[in-house]
Amino acid sequence: MWSPWLAKDKTRIERVQSRAARYVCNTYSRYSSVTAMLQTLNWESLQHCRTNMHLYMVYKAHCNLAMFPLLQYTTPSTIHTRGHNIKFVLPHCSKDVYKHSFLSVRMLRARNTLPQASVEAATLDQFKASLPRATN
Repeated sequence: MWSPWLAKDKTRIERVQSRAARYVCNTYSRYSSVTAMLQTLNWESLQHCRTNMHLYMVYKAHCNLAMFPLLQYTTPSTIHTRGHNIKFVLPHCSKDVYKHSFLSVRMLRARNTLPQASVEAATLDQFKASLPRATN
């Protein structure tokens, strides 16, 4: 899944969702609230959906459900100060190619901030259900 990191690209993609919400609700007025339409349709932001998809993939890799050796590319943290105890060390990187790759700093940071129930989920369905919903 493509996940842009530039703000201008994120804005462009979110505009597509806004236009789709206007189309589905058949409301094209400049004064109508797209946020209200998205809440009425129960649509999450596309950024939240992309983050969840990445978290699903990291969960699958961590549980050996995906053909991706997560521990080969990441280092488990030995420091346990807050939150759950299955955190990964955030890699230091100076190249954009690595910063914005699949196992980027932002994906590992998002995974490290998950609640304990999410990290300890036994199945993917339990993991999905335990993720916090987006607050638009």
